[in-house]
Amino acid sequence: IATMGILRRTKGQDILLQAAAILHRRNIKFKLVIAGKGRWHRKVNQWIQKFGLSAITQRLDWISNQDRDDFIDAMDIFCLPSRNETFGMVVIEAMARKRLVVATRCGGPQGIIEHQKMASCVTLTPKVWLTHWPKPLL
Repeated sequence: IATMGILRRTKGQDILLQAAAILHRRNIKFKLVIAGKGRWHRKVNQWIQKFGLSAITQRLDWISNQDRDDFIDAMDIFCLPSRNETFGMVVIEAMARKRLVVATRCGGPQGIIEHQKMASCVTLTPKVWLTHWPKPLL
């Protein structure tokens, strides 16, 4: 499970980490990768510790355009936990590379995804997110 973007409130990394903590407490096996830089850098690292996700979470800096395809190819699920998103180019990139996408209903991505087979739009709360994870993961 991976996400990438600027680390700030509107991008919702806290939402993803809360959902990941619930999955982890349910003993669901997964790895989490959070890539990006921003003012929430320290907070994201603190939440990883607070939610007990250090052993399964990898933090990366910004992914360059030339490394983006390799980053996306290495994931099974791309998450866009944003509170607000105007377009969501990374959603299109992940879908083009045939990755499952789980995104919040935050504006732009809703018009792209429309609940297709390889993507799902969900509301913001972590518990609601869990109902939309792929069945093999749950």
